[in-house]
Amino acid sequence: MTLRLGVLTDLHVAEPGTPDDTWINTKRLGRSAELLARAVDALGDAGVDAVVLLGDLTENGAVAESGLVRRQLAAVGVPVFAVAGNHDVGGATDPVEVAGARRPGPEGTDAAGFTLAAGTLERDGGQAYREGRTPAPGGDRPYLWLSHFPVLDLAPALRQRRLPHPGDLANRSTVERFLTAHDGPVVVLSGHLHVHASVAAGPVLQLQHASLVERPHAYTVVDLSVDQISAVVEVVRRTETFEDTAPVDPFLCARQERWLWDDGTWQPQGS
Repeated sequence: MTLRLGVLTDLHVAEPGTPDDTWINTKRLGRSAELLARAVDALGDAGVDAVVLLGDLTENGAVAESGLVRRQLAAVGVPVFAVAGNHDVGGATDPVEVAGARRPGPEGTDAAGFTLAAGTLERDGGQAYREGRTPAPGGDRPYLWLSHFPVLDLAPALRQRRLPHPGDLANRSTVERFLTAHDGPVVVLSGHLHVHASVAAGPVLQLQHASLVERPHAYTVVDLSVDQISAVVEVVRRTETFEDTAPVDPFLCARQERWLWDDGTWQPQGS
């Protein structure tokens, strides 16, 4: 049983003509809707079962920007699941809803042997954010948690590479505690940091995804497979980019990787 997901994060869709910005590399805000259209086409060609958007769908949380997202997603042809990012929170409307995407609750929905779940991002005063609903995994069923912010701490890895860190969830450690207490495997798909990385801790495998709007413009296919007899879970991630290189490399691990959950642990298998 295999679930193929197309994963995009940090779209930062803005209206045409919006000046570019920079985080790690150039954020091509004026071309953001065009980049989303290209990514939708690429994921369609990859035969994904669903598309997952990991937040910062828009640059400013504006209705016009969410409408641009919705128009580009109209060509997807498969279910679209999404969570809000910090750029999406705080406006009068919900960009996830306006974009026509589905936000899974923490109780989850069935997805080819996984429980697909997500929380609700909330402001926590000033520029801080928190997960409004903590994960609710049960039993030992494989659990897939969608989050804009990472759950496992990647700040030391970014400092080592001299990359900027935009801050963690105010209650990151609480979310981590809920997930690491799960009896079965947990896969976290997250964004926010604009880097590509992977890290495992206990039952949690966190796949961090690079930004679509920022050079080199990444999009990802993740295959999740569950063997119901042996209880082995396989995760294969393949990330492509629209440009070959960028001034600063946002890839902290290989663009293609394979992980196995077997006998209660995550083990990297190479490409």
